[in-house]
Amino acid sequence: MTASEDICANYSIQKNSLVFKKSKDSLFAPIVDKANSLIKFTICPRDNNEVLEDGRQNKLDLTRLIKTFTLDLVTEYDLETSVKIFDVPVENHILLFTPTNSETFNAIYENYKSAAVEFRGKITFILVDTNETRNGRFEYSLMREVDVPAMRILNLTSHAKYKMPADEVTVENLKEFCQSYLNGKAKLYLSSEEIPEDRDKMPVNVLVGKNFNRFVFNKTMTVFVMFYAPWSYDCRKLLPIWDKLGEQYEGCKDIIIAKTDVTANDILSVGLDCPLFRLFPAGPDYQDVAYAREHTLEAFSEFLEVQSKTKAEPGEKDPSGGIKEDLGQKETVITEKEEL
Repeated sequence: MTASEDICANYSIQKNSLVFKKSKDSLFAPIVDKANSLIKFTICPRDNNEVLEDGRQNKLDLTRLIKTFTLDLVTEYDLETSVKIFDVPVENHILLFTPTNSETFNAIYENYKSAAVEFRGKITFILVDTNETRNGRFEYSLMREVDVPAMRILNLTSHAKYKMPADEVTVENLKEFCQSYLNGKAKLYLSSEEIPEDRDKMPVNVLVGKNFNRFVFNKTMTVFVMFYAPWSYDCRKLLPIWDKLGEQYEGCKDIIIAKTDVTANDILSVGLDCPLFRLFPAGPDYQDVAYAREHTLEAFSEFLEVQSKTKAEPGEKDPSGGIKEDLGQKETVITEKEEL
């Protein structure tokens, strides 16, 4: 894309036009002519791709490509760029958390940028300056305290996170990590706080990644959980109401009010919007129920009373008659303590 008259004349390009070149390699693959500051986009057939008769598939791919190139190879996250980042229809984001004033930043950043070239359009490369306090509200990563530099891949659709196995941020390690993820071979990363010793001493139980499944997937108790982020104003405003709900049911043996900090504990079945409320009914059959009513003590209590008496849809039972626990999550949990 250029405004140079010489370049337009050299390539026989009319003004206000987008140039395409046919190729056999890929659909809408970009060719960047750095010397002449020109970006040309190629179009070609794609194997195993069903193209709709009205050409909508081509339009979608072209839209994705153009929006991808509105971002730099590496985009630093801030309030302004966050809008552009989420507007690009690429569901895979890799996040580099590091202070930009560190002695090693320049070397790390150059390696990160070099690796980004190969995965453009497949994985969006994001830089998060950990010295910027507002980045503590980094909404889609929901990370709180990490050793830096830290590397994560986040899938925006499944909300799954992946941690780069290697500690050193080299071009080779980055490429291997990204390709492993795209090939479906990267190991899922699930963080968890330590289980609080006094988690059941307060009106509201504190659940963490390590004990979440075991606690909510049971046949004797109905568990009503608030998923919150400490940085969220809405969450902070609702926590006192949630405490009152816990006090209201403190003496009830078969109803438990609980909360989970999503910035420190990964729960795969939970989305990233906070606050989020979900009820896990008691009984041999299991199906959790999402809460979508008013955020008031009265509404919470009424919902809980109704749902605790409602039989859930059949779930998968274990041989002992209880609910089959998701052991896969427990086995792949990596705590922050284990990282150190």
